[in-house]
Amino acid sequence: MLSVEDKGRYLLQYLLDCRGICHENALLLVLIKLDKDSVDEEGSPNRTFEDYLKYLQDIVDEINVKLNRLNYKIVRINHPSGARVISRYTKSYLRDHEQDFGSFFNLQDPATSAITANNNDQNVSIELPQSSRYYVYINLESNEETKLATRFSLKEIEFIKWAIQEFMINGSTIETTNRIPSSIIVKEINRILKEVSTDESPQFWNSYCTFTKGSLNLSKFRDLTASETDDLLIRLCRYKWFYRTDEGTFGMDLRCITELEQYLIETFEFKTCTVCKHIVLQGVLCRDAQTDENCSMWHVDCFQHYITHSRKSCSNCESDLMTQGVYVI
Repeated sequence: MLSVEDKGRYLLQYLLDCRGICHENALLLVLIKLDKDSVDEEGSPNRTFEDYLKYLQDIVDEINVKLNRLNYKIVRINHPSGARVISRYTKSYLRDHEQDFGSFFNLQDPATSAITANNNDQNVSIELPQSSRYYVYINLESNEETKLATRFSLKEIEFIKWAIQEFMINGSTIETTNRIPSSIIVKEINRILKEVSTDESPQFWNSYCTFTKGSLNLSKFRDLTASETDDLLIRLCRYKWFYRTDEGTFGMDLRCITELEQYLIETFEFKTCTVCKHIVLQGVLCRDAQTDENCSMWHVDCFQHYITHSRKSCSNCESDLMTQGVYVI
């Protein structure tokens, strides 16, 4: 029989095996597997999804008490792309890694449908809803050099800082065009606008910005050769610090954003999401037409909540968000 401490140790090991970042649904499935042969302290092996969600958070809290002494922490954070977008990738991941969760699962549609687990000879059916939540293992050291030093050389750290500066500078440029680049973020925002619009054919936006850079641009760092840069970019993507798009551009992934959030806010005076107060590198930007300055920002899910339940205009500059927003892709 596994104790809560045993389950916490196995969950931490699985998270580290996932390079320090794991979708919430995947960790929930691991927890159910660990719970399969154990009876909890109350003597009841059956739990609902809400029970497991709270149970997982309680175990993570216990882990963090121990990790705090080592200046590490597991944090839960929402991906800026939103639940609908992330669930598409999660669905494929869970199918591809079904063997990790045990044969007792019936994973017909794991990111959105009910699953069934044989738990102590009792069938447990729970619903795994669409979710953008990830658990991320982060370093709590006070500066970005210390956070990166465990994996990268001094020269590589300088490249990462330079690349982040390039991403941030690029994101400050707003392009206005009738041909917005194809992006799953754009499609999701357009879906939201169409859903809340009273017009049969809503007017979509003609401006966008992106906190990404092409590999050719990132190869201009003078202290690394082109091949060294390519190898480092592959490693950074593997560690979930950077991500690579199908078009060959690179951007900051969730782990980088989570660990360096305060650094990014302070160094680049970056605005945070109006709803959740976290940094926004994908989602929606409001550009004040009067001052031509960045006004407010939202993640995709936060924008949907704001425009659906709060108001359809910016609370700062009163711009009409149905017609004057900027895609952040």
